[in-house]
Amino acid sequence: MLKDIDIFITAFKPFDDCVTDERYKIVTVKDFNYEGKLESFKDNVGDNISDMNGFFNELTAFYWVAKNYPLKEYVGMCSYRRYFNFLDDIDSIKDKIEKNYIILPTKEILCDGTLFDHYESYHNIKDLKLALDILCEKYPSYKEDALKVLNGNQLYCNNMFIMKKEYFIAYCEFVFNILFTFLNYKNIKCNDDVIKYVMSNRHLYIKDDLFSKSAIYQARIGGFLAERLFNIFIEHNFKEKYEVPMEFINTKDSITNYFDEILLTDDNLYNKIINNKNTNNNSNKTCFC
Repeated sequence: MLKDIDIFITAFKPFDDCVTDERYKIVTVKDFNYEGKLESFKDNVGDNISDMNGFFNELTAFYWVAKNYPLKEYVGMCSYRRYFNFLDDIDSIKDKIEKNYIILPTKEILCDGTLFDHYESYHNIKDLKLALDILCEKYPSYKEDALKVLNGNQLYCNNMFIMKKEYFIAYCEFVFNILFTFLNYKNIKCNDDVIKYVMSNRHLYIKDDLFSKSAIYQARIGGFLAERLFNIFIEHNFKEKYEVPMEFINTKDSITNYFDEILLTDDNLYNKIINNKNTNNNSNKTCFC
């Protein structure tokens, strides 16, 4: 039985407590209090970046785990409302992990072009191009793999994986180094700054789908970039991959209540946000190490 492993599910709202495998732990974000049966932790204690969840999304839980949890030999992360369904395949999972495979959800094949094209269809492509520039400056050996991934049409979504501890720490150092540099470049120090940045560039974010018109959704820049950076990290570091089915966890409320009513198309709100100074003076982390 695979015992030297912890797999973390990030959660920010009540959900059906359908996961019973004790190897799963819950890390809550956004001050959510989990009252289920699994062992749980909060991302706002110890060394943390919880107050920047609006930008980093589930990565605030990644940061907390890397900085505060006594990790076992293998580490898994699952994003909001999702988990790996591997109970029927546990022997294969154990064998693959021990042979340096990375465990991933089933990859998506994009039908609307490359990863560059896909990002531009839903977000501000300038953000991805800046992240790529930062990557090439800080990690020049990754450039070839980065261009291969971003010009391809395959994507492992949702920032989900199981890998050896040393790879998890290396991934966190990689992704947070790039994203903290992105924040510093844009002079973003708090969640209010992220909303202001998105609203200031709203013509680059508004697309045809409903979600793209939400400033709260588009402010999750770090989470969106991390999905692409994660695929680059995989391409550079793993020759062997093993895909496992992903399951969804039902939440207790409707998806229509997910976003606050901060719409990029609201001209009155736009003028209010752009013309008012931020009152949140929280300092920003500058490095992962």
